[in-house]
Amino acid sequence: MKFARLLLVALLVLIVLSSGCVGFVRDTYRNVVSPTPSATVPVTSTPIPINQSIERQYNYADRLNAGLMNYNNAIVTANESRIAYESANWETATAEITQAKAYMEQARTAFNSMKAFASTADETALSEKWNETAYYETQAFEYMNLSYQEARYQASRTFAEQNPIKYNYYVGQANYYISLAKQSRSEAEALEMRTFIGQQGRVISS
Repeated sequence: MKFARLLLVALLVLIVLSSGCVGFVRDTYRNVVSPTPSATVPVTSTPIPINQSIERQYNYADRLNAGLMNYNNAIVTANESRIAYESANWETATAEITQAKAYMEQARTAFNSMKAFASTADETALSEKWNETAYYETQAFEYMNLSYQEARYQASRTFAEQNPIKYNYYVGQANYYISLAKQSRSEAEALEMRTFIGQQGRVISS
């Protein structure tokens, strides 16, 4: 535990940087106003068919939402892993950060699948940018996992034997990838505003 307390400051840097990644729940219908029936428009029993453009946009947005759901799950689980780490609950910390990485990989799969329904350069770029963001997060999670394992090992040693070199390196790398993820996410948000999703009204912002 002395080792964990000794290096708490380094870990706190990681926590502060990562906390900004939470909050990407999309509600693509939030700003859609329900249509009001008009007496001047005759009622018809024949439904208006959905054209290919609407179907494509639906599928594109559906995959974006799926990716963001997994992205959120990954961030929440990663934060829970840090709570376990701070309690020296090593097994739980490792299990949760491993699960967080799995969620983020699922997010990458969903983000990448958006490409099949992209019809503009910006829509393709948005798919790639969210995929890149999730990739950086997975790398951060991997180094977080290594830092947990190293902290556990060092905590098992005597105070005189403890060596923080590897731990500090892992934390530094995790922070590095988190900073890349934050920058990539900002670029994804800018791209999103240039697509049909941004034009329909921004979803819940972080």
